[in-house]
Amino acid sequence: AHSTIPLCEWSGITCRGINVNGDGHDNVADGNNNGAVVVVVTGVNVTQMGLSGTIPTELGLLTDLEELTLGNNMLQGSIPNEVANLKQLRMLDLTKCFLTGTLPRRFESPYLTRLLLADNAISGRFFRSEEDDDDDDDDDDDDVVIIGLWLFW
Repeated sequence: AHSTIPLCEWSGITCRGINVNGDGHDNVADGNNNGAVVVVVTGVNVTQMGLSGTIPTELGLLTDLEELTLGNNMLQGSIPNEVANLKQLRMLDLTKCFLTGTLPRRFESPYLTRLLLADNAISGRFFRSEEDDDDDDDDDDDDVVIIGLWLFW
């Protein structure tokens, strides 16, 4: 059954309108309001909602997602690459989710400043750009090694 409540009115969902012109380019920055307004999901906060299972790969379809908060749920498995590939992501909170495995090889968002992974069994190296994961480079000064902790930049 489909909900009759609009998506942007769901608890924990944050949306924003973006002006687009006829060729599909975002016109918010230049103030051109001649195009249509498209509503996009920018935040999902389902902290302590009793969720279980794995993190849905479908979250990767929310290409304008800036904040994803799934903390304090009974999730399992690892962080899907589809989530790591979100290019607008600023904050990812997976605190106390019972996640295991290793981090995705790279997080694609240049805006990611908060990665909260405390109280999970996740390990691995954290890279924020293609240049950072060059295995031929012996200089590990820019690498961040993760063992279930909180990161802020």
